[in-house]
Amino acid sequence: MNEQIIDEMNKKTEEQVESVAEETVMWLVFAIGNEPFAIPSSEVGEIIRDVTVYPLPFLPAYVDGVINRRGDPCAVINPVTLLDRQPAETKEDDEAEEEDNIQVVSRKKNIAKEPVSLFLVLNRDDDQLCLRITDILFFHESRKTDVHMLVTENSENNFYSGTVEYNHKEIPVINAAAFEQRLRNDLGSN
Repeated sequence: MNEQIIDEMNKKTEEQVESVAEETVMWLVFAIGNEPFAIPSSEVGEIIRDVTVYPLPFLPAYVDGVINRRGDPCAVINPVTLLDRQPAETKEDDEAEEEDNIQVVSRKKNIAKEPVSLFLVLNRDDDQLCLRITDILFFHESRKTDVHMLVTENSENNFYSGTVEYNHKEIPVINAAAFEQRLRNDLGSN
């Protein structure tokens, strides 16, 4: 009887160790321009589509302005400038581009020169901040062992926190806190 209980306890312990070893993280993979990026889904508050951006004077060039999010202003960060990327090309027909086996699809259809605006609202308790993105690509669940984090002295100011592996390719992981920190530094409100 006691041996049976001990065997069951050992089995449960082994199962717990295996489940810890296989912990996973859910990622939202999105496009900025024509390049894929990832962010932990826990850092995403919501995605907003086609809202008016109200420009504000005297802000850094990477701040497009604010959007009205349920009556509260939400600062719009355009990461294209900060990440040193090219803006998405605007075309009038649907297009699909294969880049490193990650398909980046533009859903614009018969839209005259202005791309659809998507805003990735960050899940923050203390402030309202969103990133202007080009497209939502997919959700990806990966094992923690497939995530390669960057460890640097100034990691809180680095716009990339590492990479996540998908189809044997590395997708850069956006460090959302770095965008907020950069904005605070530039506005002098540390």
